[in-house]
Amino acid sequence: MIRMTSLLTVGAAAVIAMSVSPRAFAICGGDQPAGMQVSTILNCPDYNPIATFLAAVGSASTINNNGISAICQEQNGLDGAGYPCLYNAGIPGDGQVYIQFDWARQALGAPVAPLGCPNPEGLPNVGRNFIQIVCNNGSGAILTTSYDPISAGYNFDFASKYDPASGDASLTLSTSNGLRVVAVTSIGGNYVICFDESTHIQVFSDCDPDSLATFFGVSCPDTTPTVGYGANFYSTTGSRPPTDLRVSAWTPRPTTAGPGGSQCATVPHPLGSTSLWVGTTAVVGGQDTGAIADWIQISPIAAIDGVRVDSAAFVHGRLDVSFSTTNETLIVGFNVYAGSSTKLNARLIPAQGTGSNAYTFAIGRGALKSDRTVTVEAVKRDGTVERSAAAPVK
Repeated sequence: MIRMTSLLTVGAAAVIAMSVSPRAFAICGGDQPAGMQVSTILNCPDYNPIATFLAAVGSASTINNNGISAICQEQNGLDGAGYPCLYNAGIPGDGQVYIQFDWARQALGAPVAPLGCPNPEGLPNVGRNFIQIVCNNGSGAILTTSYDPISAGYNFDFASKYDPASGDASLTLSTSNGLRVVAVTSIGGNYVICFDESTHIQVFSDCDPDSLATFFGVSCPDTTPTVGYGANFYSTTGSRPPTDLRVSAWTPRPTTAGPGGSQCATVPHPLGSTSLWVGTTAVVGGQDTGAIADWIQISPIAAIDGVRVDSAAFVHGRLDVSFSTTNETLIVGFNVYAGSSTKLNARLIPAQGTGSNAYTFAIGRGALKSDRTVTVEAVKRDGTVERSAAAPVK
């Protein structure tokens, strides 16, 4: 989280020069940034590249980021266009990322440029931006902000939350996915998967009463667009979580009515060791964005989501816990318990979200109190949990 001293800091930083001078403008006639410089997005698993879709409300098919990543997830790394990221990106795997993009800049070293310009004349209340962010666990959020004449761009800092006590601005994403698997049935060479969409997509806006913009008296010139799920489902396969959210990179899967108001889609079993992802789009401001808003990793179905404690021991005055998973499919994170009920971690430990992985956790030995066993709980996207057997502390 980044400390903020005043709204002037936000306004100046929101120019988002990205620490480099402008280069050849790709679409807009001059820099038109869309991003953050003082805010941080937290609890977004980022072991692999984060998927994003940035667009103008009402014009998503003609004005969008055109496959260029609009996120920074490593402070010593580069954004999707090849420009340096700032320190509020954290490091890969820490769940800390931020938005960085410029509608005027094509990707360095590649002939890829943003599609269209949201506000060619730089006029107030034109081309409201929204961004779909899908983390490595498949859960996502949509951030939206209006044009800011002071910074001559789209300041997503304004959609974040501000803590006046600490001076920090951040957004903490939910660990739960808006999609929930109701049933999975294997029939021949296909899976029939039924989803519940009763949970709404997370939305953060500069118009929110608890937004940073509202706190500092920056008025919202319009309203937050309505947001919901699209009517169709799509699937894709691969060895890593998908990074292209555009439906052109996915295969459409017609749906039928399922149990309890769910929607069911039929998808083929993936080949070999590849994984299967099924997702649905968002509808923003009454228009389907044509980009996936949430996805769930479905396969392989057999022997999924196992967790076990490999060791638990006191080392130099602290408790060290090593645990591992078997074939993560729905796991989004972990909790570590002393005994069976005393949670030791303050925040959910993010899962890598694919494959079989090893993890470590450490805390002062006093936190264990009188308990002498440790249990690890794996939290899944559908809200259920898987617990390891209790392991003795040595």
